[in-house]
Amino acid sequence: MRFSQLFLPLPVALCFGACAEAGDLPGVTTAASTGGTSSGGTSTSGGAGGSGAVPSTGGVSSGTGGGSTGTGGNVASGDASVDSGQTDVDAGTPWAGCSSHAECDDSDVCTDDICRGDGVCFYQPQNVGTPCDDGLACTSGDLCVAGACKGSNNCTDGRGCSTTSGECITCSSDADCDDSDQCTTDFCGGNGCENIKMNSGSCDDGFACTTDDTCSNGECVATVADASKCNDTLDCTIDTCDLVTGCANTPADPLCDDGNPCTSGSCLVNGDGGGGCEQANTSGDCSLTSVCFDNHRCDLGVCIGDDTCSGGEYCSSPDNRCVECVGDGECDDGFACTADSCVNFACVYVTDDSACADSEFCSTDTCVAGQGCVYTNNNGLCDDGATCTPSSYCENQVCVGDGDPCSASGGSCRDDSDGCRRPLFVGFEADYGNFVANDHEEEDVVELLIELEFLTAEKAVTETRYFDGDSHFSGEEKISAFYKFSDGRIVLSTTSDGSIAGLSYQARDLVLVSADRTSASILFDGSVVFKDCGAFGCSRPGSVDAVHMIDADTFVFSANDDGEFVSPNITFNDGDILLSDAGVVSVLYSDGTIGNTGDIDAITVNPDTQHWALSYTSDSGGFSGGSSFKEEDLIELAYGPGDATPTGVYKRIFQGAQMTDFGTDLVAAHID
Repeated sequence: MRFSQLFLPLPVALCFGACAEAGDLPGVTTAASTGGTSSGGTSTSGGAGGSGAVPSTGGVSSGTGGGSTGTGGNVASGDASVDSGQTDVDAGTPWAGCSSHAECDDSDVCTDDICRGDGVCFYQPQNVGTPCDDGLACTSGDLCVAGACKGSNNCTDGRGCSTTSGECITCSSDADCDDSDQCTTDFCGGNGCENIKMNSGSCDDGFACTTDDTCSNGECVATVADASKCNDTLDCTIDTCDLVTGCANTPADPLCDDGNPCTSGSCLVNGDGGGGCEQANTSGDCSLTSVCFDNHRCDLGVCIGDDTCSGGEYCSSPDNRCVECVGDGECDDGFACTADSCVNFACVYVTDDSACADSEFCSTDTCVAGQGCVYTNNNGLCDDGATCTPSSYCENQVCVGDGDPCSASGGSCRDDSDGCRRPLFVGFEADYGNFVANDHEEEDVVELLIELEFLTAEKAVTETRYFDGDSHFSGEEKISAFYKFSDGRIVLSTTSDGSIAGLSYQARDLVLVSADRTSASILFDGSVVFKDCGAFGCSRPGSVDAVHMIDADTFVFSANDDGEFVSPNITFNDGDILLSDAGVVSVLYSDGTIGNTGDIDAITVNPDTQHWALSYTSDSGGFSGGSSFKEEDLIELAYGPGDATPTGVYKRIFQGAQMTDFGTDLVAAHID
């Protein structure tokens, strides 16, 4: 901004022919000289051209002639600030130029303002390090740097300085700019918060009766109104939905007309949502033509008169005729199985056969008008209450049953009880055999057909090796958890890391194997869920010991040791039943809640009772009032997945010693 006493060295224009006089000022039109031709290097003397002169071949152009970018040009290529002819390109008019330094004042302390000899203002960066003011309140220590005034950001907490407002930006992230408007896009930019109105996207205008709400110019606008959603349950209001104001419930007194000439109805709406029609009594002549009354008049909301009816009838109001009844309370035939009502001033009795039900399957129960309940024998279907006879029928007034309910599940009904034998899938800790002398190995799962709660010396009806570990595992893996889906897929875990169907897994994982055993995937990644806290004095479980699937995303399981979850960070014991619900793990039942602190080895559900069935790694003297059991046994708790609070005494439903040649731990169980 200050004027320098020094001029930049400018090339001296050599005149060939007529030159402008020394007194000519920029902006005065003079004839331009014809410059010499040059294409760089040493140029012939080009015509300088007067400032603002009519364009000529010379002047300050960087083309052919004077002003070449070579040595002989008038102006160096970096100094030319106007094009050939010095015409203001933007304005389209000849440029006025300058005649003194004062005319070039740019009010910038960081530049020297110079009027060049050719009438062009030139601003030389100057005064480096000189204090200045950049006009921004959010900077300090402003100094001249490279011809510009620059300051240091004095905003705290790492916030930026707005070059538009000059103030510190009040946001550090988009979340700071939330204006609680669902139809604006909120972000933190270089000049602070900006809330851009949206013209698309779904929203909610807050009215329950409108739908298809869409953002338009930053406003939430609905396009569909549904008056049915404005029902206030009052019969005397007109319910409407407006796209702008929402629900409206307008009282309408005409809707309260009850047809009684002795009442006047009005619709009342209470502030608490209650209300309805209210009738006010009127007085005077009823103005009705009566066949059973004369001298008719209104009295306490009823049109009365002198009764002329006889034969047990009376004159009704408001229509003033002889009737049998005007309300249901006046009709009662004395039979409980009829619905008594007054219809059109006459008693009507509707029979209801269900009111005569006596829980006797072999009788037909009907209600007869004037008689009440009547029971007759039949030969229809019935239920004799026996588990093994699902198909029962009436014969000679007796319910007779036949059929085998267990056949549908592949089992059979015992001859000496009502119990069904069910398929039970088991795996044991060591190689084992059973009553048909088939030897099975610790990596196998065997299907037994047996009646649960059968604790005598009788063995299973049949047994089949359902899963052969030698054919599917890559090594000597031992089964530690097992579940079978109805479509043949299985979920399993082993006591050590292993491989099946080309999938490598860890002992802490649960693996889902296809029905044909040709593919597998990780259902539960234990290395992610269980916390590895060995360095802090605790341990991570070595394997998953039991599993039962509730649905595709939910299952319960148990681990072989105490440990902690990664998220949420909670501890558990090896005797707890754990829950994984859509990937979120928690303790479903603690061992203290169950009653036994031993390590759980198998979890399944008895489909007949919907109760949990468990096996433990060691013998127990009993808990919760139940009897003792062995490590190869399966015990049933008195509650299941549908019960929130554990209650009751457990019972033993499978005696493993009856199935194996020697006592060994039952490590996997599934009841089909």
